[in-house]
Amino acid sequence: MNLGLSSKQKISFQLGSTALQSVQHSLYNNIVTIEMPKGFIRLTPYSDSIVRVRYALNPAFSTKESLIIQREPDEKVNIKVSESPDDVIFSTPNLSIQINKRTGAFKYLDSSNGI
Repeated sequence: MNLGLSSKQKISFQLGSTALQSVQHSLYNNIVTIEMPKGFIRLTPYSDSIVRVRYALNPAFSTKESLIIQREPDEKVNIKVSESPDDVIFSTPNLSIQINKRTGAFKYLDSSNGI
């Protein structure tokens, strides 16, 4: 998978796999791209409480300016990416997004694990 990043700046991890599928993610400039069996999910933190979530069929996400987002991503947001047997978990100090590895379904949680 080529995301247009130099190999020095790209960090990739094998998160989990089954006999037929595998889920990987890469981290670059505090932006996480997750390669799912049927597409790509990109998570971009704008603050501890705001994360832009995008989906694309291929790793070439649109560079078209958003009509909704009016600020720049914050590279200083402390993010953590981890996994459970079923999910990839993207967290900031105020929220977590659990992404099911098999289905790509999202579950959004606040800092006290409430939905």
